[in-house]
Amino acid sequence: MTVLYDELKQALRTYFDANGGAHHQFHGNRPNLSFEFPISVVSKDEEIITVDSDIQLMSIPAACASATSGNHEPRGNSQHGLSCFDIVFPITIKFPDGTTAEATARLALRQLIRNWKTNNPDATERPQIVFPLTVKIDEDGSLVTVNNREELRRLKEGCE
Repeated sequence: MTVLYDELKQALRTYFDANGGAHHQFHGNRPNLSFEFPISVVSKDEEIITVDSDIQLMSIPAACASATSGNHEPRGNSQHGLSCFDIVFPITIKFPDGTTAEATARLALRQLIRNWKTNNPDATERPQIVFPLTVKIDEDGSLVTVNNREELRRLKEGCE
């Protein structure tokens, strides 16, 4: 069975609407969704990859990760995943309670945020990246200092 990205997105939206709202409203009690394997995915380079397991599926984003992954569009993962640069680690994250933590890699950043969400399920505010941060431009390897969220947004827009 072939399912296009938009069809998958609509099926998920329909499911979440019928079962209590948007996926981000489940606060750690999200339903366990799974794929019926094998499935095929298309890489950024238009290569078709056959995936036979959850473990194999989870390894794909790590292999293709961009500086701001975790978004929702095919072949680039939405506007903040479609980037021409990588964040240079370590970076600092500020939590809503005023505490900070340093992430030394993308996986560490995800874990810090996941732990915070688990420990603060009712929080309405989100952890924030502390600026300035440094990014490495893919095209020429140059390092650029990003001083605020607006500069980061403009840099991302320039990648399109």
